Amino acid sequence: MKKVARAPKPRHVTIMLIPHFGQRTYQIKLPLCFFRRLFAGAILCVALLVGFGQAYSLMRGNMDELSRLRRETVAQRSQLESLAERAAELREREARVAALEQEVRALIESDQFLPAHVKANLLRGLQPGDRSRADVLPIPEQAGASEPSAVVALGPQGGPASPGPPVPDPAWRRTGPLASRAGARAWSAAAAGSPVIPAEAEPGEGEVPSCSGEPELGPALDSALGSGEVAADRLAAVRAALEERQDALLSLPQCMPTSGRLTSRFGYRRSPFSRAREFHAGVDLAAPRGTPVRAVADGVVVFCGRKPGLGNTVILEHGHGISTLYGHNSRLMVRAGQRVKMGQVIALVGDTGRSTGDHLHFELHFAGHEVDPWPYLVRLGG
Repeated sequence: MKKVARAPKPRHVTIMLIPHFGQRTYQIKLPLCFFRRLFAGAILCVALLVGFGQAYSLMRGNMDELSRLRRETVAQRSQLESLAERAAELREREARVAALEQEVRALIESDQFLPAHVKANLLRGLQPGDRSRADVLPIPEQAGASEPSAVVALGPQGGPASPGPPVPDPAWRRTGPLASRAGARAWSAAAAGSPVIPAEAEPGEGEVPSCSGEPELGPALDSALGSGEVAADRLAAVRAALEERQDALLSLPQCMPTSGRLTSRFGYRRSPFSRAREFHAGVDLAAPRGTPVRAVADGVVVFCGRKPGLGNTVILEHGHGISTLYGHNSRLMVRAGQRVKMGQVIALVGDTGRSTGDHLHFELHFAGHEVDPWPYLVRLGG
């Protein structure tokens, strides 16, 4: 007969409570697995507490970082708003400069007193993105192309009374022995277009803005600075062109070459010697022998001596391709290479050369071509 195996009795832990004030004792019998479960629960609680502490510490750090980022975002947004306002002002100024350029272009195009080659250089310098640096002045196709068709009122210094603005070009500098009065001016190029400042983007709900303002402020700052530089370059170009235009106008006749009456005009006429039709390249002003002959503008004496047909002759170069000739003088008062001022006596009226009497033969040349000088003298009271 087989013995039936008995199941092992579960092991227990007995806890006895013996009070000091009584004789009765208490026993609490607990299974051993209870303590195992209690120990595992304690370990789990400790692990949860440690994890909660770490998460709380990380959350506190993130909250501090988020608070800092929010402060930076507010400051950055304020900077962007201020920058946007300044950029708008720059764009407005640049628009005003562009309008000023258009006004100057219209002024130059309507100015019938400027020589054609000077006007062409000024207009070419105003072309957007075309700041050419040609060293040679263009020559008009026809000799009379530079003649003014109307008289323009001049200001106190001899230039037009109404100022306007163009762009500098080294081609406008004086040519020949006379250096430009504007030679020391800075020649800067203007950009073709105006940069557009993009509107600032606001962070959406729940988005964390960049902790650094540089990535957002950088492009806007670059655009604003670029727009400011373009406006500054355009203003510098406009100012330099206006100065160059005034310089060119001062190279035109600013006074009468002599006190006398007009006896022969510019153009074709009947020769007083052969009675044949001939071209007269200047105007004749009759005056008594010895009457002073004056330089009509500042310049340099490029010729002083005798010329066939013209006798004692003085040729002055005034810059910008503008020169004047004074013929039939009885006496020359200057020498080649000498600088003279407007109104300075350079010769005395006479009848040397191919002449029928005492008078001054006066010529005006633009880029080597003869033009009628009388419209330029009429405005001076000639």
